[in-house]
Amino acid sequence: MSLKFFSQFLILENIVEDSQLQAAISEAGVSHKTLGQLAVESGFITSQNAIDLNQEQLKRDMPFGKLAKEKGLLTEEQLVQLVETQSAQHIEVGQALLKLGHISEAELEDVLERYQLAKSGKSNVLANLPELAEHRVADFVANSFSRMTMRLARIHIKIGEVTSLQDASFKDFAASIYMSGGENGLRIGLSADQDFANEVIRGMTRIMSGDEDIQFGQEKGDYEDLLGGFLDILAGHAVASLESEGIRLEMGTPDFGVPKVEGHAFAIGSTTGHAVLILCKT
Repeated sequence: MSLKFFSQFLILENIVEDSQLQAAISEAGVSHKTLGQLAVESGFITSQNAIDLNQEQLKRDMPFGKLAKEKGLLTEEQLVQLVETQSAQHIEVGQALLKLGHISEAELEDVLERYQLAKSGKSNVLANLPELAEHRVADFVANSFSRMTMRLARIHIKIGEVTSLQDASFKDFAASIYMSGGENGLRIGLSADQDFANEVIRGMTRIMSGDEDIQFGQEKGDYEDLLGGFLDILAGHAVASLESEGIRLEMGTPDFGVPKVEGHAFAIGSTTGHAVLILCKT
């Protein structure tokens, strides 16, 4: 994962303040680059290759590097080199924080271990919810949601407090989508404030059009339509991935607004706005 995600992790976990982080990044002399950007700069792939791979990730739940290797665009040696470059940046920033006295050696070791776990996308947020803990589709969505926000919107998130849907505090915009499949059926939803929604939408338009600065509508319907598109991608990944486990799901079309059913709401924190992930077993 890029330095941007590592930086967001440090802030979101209250490990350092933003001013301390920026000082450390300056001290280390590193910059925010995704693996794709590093691959282009290294001459391993073209800019168009990177765009095509990002668009392929809309259909397949697969890391950029692994997908590039599968398609013959990166060799194993090139991929290792790029990953090592990213990892070195994290360590250099950590060492700079240590040098500047913002963290201790023990804290640095703990931070790097926790970040490795966080970037894996593994989540245990359903562990204390019996009705969802054994629900394979809910488990997939809970774990893939953070990967999706990182890949599409370049946002590192933290899943926080869970409440019933009836007791949740929702944000400015909301959309949901239903996946039918008998006992495996699940409705997933997303409610987001304007800052979070802007980042998701900017990421989606960047990938789909190749233009990060493309303009999009500012009406509530425009935001909810694009949030629905994000959920459509997430649900599509679930349908495709879980089919190999013998779980057959059928996707509906996105609905707008908070679903009027019973379910659970998970507070989502980030450095760029807030959201609520909705999971409703049906």
